[in-house]
Amino acid sequence: MGRAAQHFDLDGEFFSTPTSIMATFRIGEDTKTTVLRVHSSDVDLTKLIELDRLVGDLGPDVEPADALARVKAIDEAPVPYRRALTVVSFGFVSASAARFFGGGIAEIVTAGAVGFIVGFIAMRFGRSPAGARAFDLVAAFTATMIAGAVNHFVSPVAVFVVTLAGLIVLIPGLTLTTALAEIATRNLVSGSARLTAAAVVFLQLIFGVALGTRVQALLWAAPAPVTPHALPTWTFGLFLLVSCVGLVVLFRAPPKTAPVILFSASVGLIGARLGGEALGGEIGIFVGAYLVCVSGNLYARLAGRPAVVLIVPGLLLLVPGSVGFRSLAQLLDQDPLGGITSAFAMLLAAVSIVAGLLMANITVPPRRAL
Repeated sequence: MGRAAQHFDLDGEFFSTPTSIMATFRIGEDTKTTVLRVHSSDVDLTKLIELDRLVGDLGPDVEPADALARVKAIDEAPVPYRRALTVVSFGFVSASAARFFGGGIAEIVTAGAVGFIVGFIAMRFGRSPAGARAFDLVAAFTATMIAGAVNHFVSPVAVFVVTLAGLIVLIPGLTLTTALAEIATRNLVSGSARLTAAAVVFLQLIFGVALGTRVQALLWAAPAPVTPHALPTWTFGLFLLVSCVGLVVLFRAPPKTAPVILFSASVGLIGARLGGEALGGEIGIFVGAYLVCVSGNLYARLAGRPAVVLIVPGLLLLVPGSVGFRSLAQLLDQDPLGGITSAFAMLLAAVSIVAGLLMANITVPPRRAL
């Protein structure tokens, strides 16, 4: 917005938060301030790429009306993927997450089914504002009930692994990390707003899980602990590929960006694993985040596209949302020591990611804010 104002010789100042935008323009001695109420939306990498291209195209020959028409066309562009494919992608990501959490074949299949159903609920509830607000709670309750029912009636599964993997797309780990990054860069209002939003989603999810657990206790006996059957190491790479296919659809990225998203996810996970072996689990995530951000900034400079095309999918597999979910679950189970320990691990992992991003931006300065 600031760059566009400069291009059109406007004296403008802007202030943005996750829920509002304030713009002030000065024309001579006259000042006009406008406040816009905005609503958060899903990540749409295709629209971000087009918007970034528009900003780069601003030049002497671009008229304001033409630029505004392009912005409107970008905003009104349809979703590049069909609803059915989006629902299937929920299942892909959940099945992959079950493998990353150490699940076996039973957990992967069940988590994939849970993710598919969660995706179907997302499509149905997303059609109305009231449904969207209650979606996280309903999805968490449904995932818990399905995991418990499969364990009781079909086949023994690790219920917590299945539930966590089935809800992995909804866990706001990326929002939490973004909030801490904004606070670290002194964007206190925006960071505090995102931090509150992440906390609310966490609480809704954990309440849905708690409600599902209590209902199951009324219907059948508590599930016995189940140890998943370990899978060969090569399956990790297979499900990494599957998860990237799902992320391309869920983030609405152009299909031709799939290879760079796979590269980013691989760099992040390998970096985090090597860093964990050298520095310890949570602190080692710093290495993965650093490599992802450096790769994203280099990609932005070489390909002329937004760095977030690499950074967002790459960080999603590193963010500590699952640890935060585990922390709240432990507190519900009357395990305050375990809950506090997990909460500290979550914050340490999030700070490690933020530190990695800050250091990467010093090593390879970003091409643009996107």
